[in-house]
Amino acid sequence: MTASRAVGGWRFPADPAVSAFVARPTWQPTLFPAVLIVTAAPDGFAASSLPDARTLSIVGELTGDGLHAIAADGNGDHQLWFETGAKPIRAAIVLPVDPYFWWRHRNAGRFVRRLEGHRAGHWPRAQRLSRFQLHRAALMLRAWDGVESGASRRIVAGLLLNKNVEALRAIDWKNAPERRRLARILTACHDMIEGGYLRWLTPRDTDL
Repeated sequence: MTASRAVGGWRFPADPAVSAFVARPTWQPTLFPAVLIVTAAPDGFAASSLPDARTLSIVGELTGDGLHAIAADGNGDHQLWFETGAKPIRAAIVLPVDPYFWWRHRNAGRFVRRLEGHRAGHWPRAQRLSRFQLHRAALMLRAWDGVESGASRRIVAGLLLNKNVEALRAIDWKNAPERRRLARILTACHDMIEGGYLRWLTPRDTDL
């Protein structure tokens, strides 16, 4: 595992240098409502047997609290937590009655459609970042990487916000709106690095 240089040197569950589209990190269901909690159904139910490689191809990791897995899907992967581990069981999906009940309900429906051989459909809207949020996130990362690599804030602002700021006099740069905007972007990025990124898992309009 890769260790963080900040926040006490905690280890990352997934290598942060690898794209999430490649690494496909898994999340705790308490943090990400898209993760379905799969457990044993009560006796008497003719429930599907899961996990079962014959009906569902998954990749994952067995840990002390069960199997954390992903079932790839072209319309949006399914994240699953088998709290009973890798041994097949007659499965049930737990839907906690919390503010994200309907979000989990929609993902449960997607997963069952997949099991039945149908198109699962796209992720719920709340599970997808908007174009503005993706643009904002990319801007924060580029600004942070530029400053961390040793570039001056004026150079970074010139590349990302307004190329004309590089020619400003020092006094004009000090009062430039691009300087203040870059400072806000870097502050927001620092907040994300220190754990604020978890808000992206239950996004709201004000998170980015």
